[in-house]
Amino acid sequence: MICDNLTVSPSGHLLFAGQDTVELAKQYGTPLYLMDEDRIRHNCRVYTQAFRKHFGPGARPLYASKANSFKRIYEIMKEEGMGIDVVSSGEIYTALQAGYDLGQAYFHSNNKTDEDIRYSMEHGIGYFVADNVEEIKAIEAEAARRGIRQKVLLRLTPGIDPHTYEAISTGKVDSKFGSAIETGQAEEITVYTLGQPHVELVGFHCHVGSQVFAEDVFERAAVIMLEFIADMEKKHGFVTRQLDLGGGYAKTHENTGRTWQMAEADLQDGHFSLEMREQMQWYNNKGPIALRLTRLMAYAFDEERLGDSANFYVNAAAMEDITPSVRFERLAGTEKVTGSGY
Repeated sequence: MICDNLTVSPSGHLLFAGQDTVELAKQYGTPLYLMDEDRIRHNCRVYTQAFRKHFGPGARPLYASKANSFKRIYEIMKEEGMGIDVVSSGEIYTALQAGYDLGQAYFHSNNKTDEDIRYSMEHGIGYFVADNVEEIKAIEAEAARRGIRQKVLLRLTPGIDPHTYEAISTGKVDSKFGSAIETGQAEEITVYTLGQPHVELVGFHCHVGSQVFAEDVFERAAVIMLEFIADMEKKHGFVTRQLDLGGGYAKTHENTGRTWQMAEADLQDGHFSLEMREQMQWYNNKGPIALRLTRLMAYAFDEERLGDSANFYVNAAAMEDITPSVRFERLAGTEKVTGSGY
């Protein structure tokens, strides 16, 4: 079995964490999503013990709420002494319902609305992780209205290429997330944030990407971030209290398939054309699989470049799902898709 909590009973039934999956399916129906609480707790303790051993008693791993957000998981995180990161008001609401102390929560996302900021402050969010000056301005305004100083971390891009899927590579200079160290934008937003009376800058965050195979990616990112931290203290007297290093390890497999990732397209006079990018798809040691394009979704929106950066602002509320009105055509022998009708 690929995991030691998967076994087979004498009757030939698959057991998960000692539970008969056939009987569980009879009781609860299918599809049925199962989680091993003992394994989750074990994994939490592996991380918390390693952090405390190597980084001191104040170090803490954060559970990524976007992986799975429901009440019981937040109860477990609370009981195991884990921090959490959240990326939506819905995750904050769920954590609150579970009795989780939001003072230990970090609110990520590069597209927080004013309502998200208001709601999270109302319920005592510990930290915002801010991507851009516009977000700092919004946090400053809401904190001023409440008469508080709100703790924030700034998300920076260290300029690391993690050699993973392009869509989940988040640490490069031209990433849509955060401010680049290499271009000077990181220093600019640091100085701006330090000048805000109702925002308390406590540190920095970076995220190099998900499904990263090599440890050196995280090591190189840490070195760049620490050098930046030292530079900010030397130039501006700012002493960083927190450094939040993000990213995810990949599970290696011997065989691969291929998958498609949609590129952006310009919409002109109701017509557009785009080229699909083919990227590697890992698939559970079961050998290459034949993948086919089964569904396309199309959204129309306007975007505004933020200064001279590679970052753009998109008003999420103004995004329009145009999928029902668009006709797609897969051009034979090519990797192109065309659409019209909007």
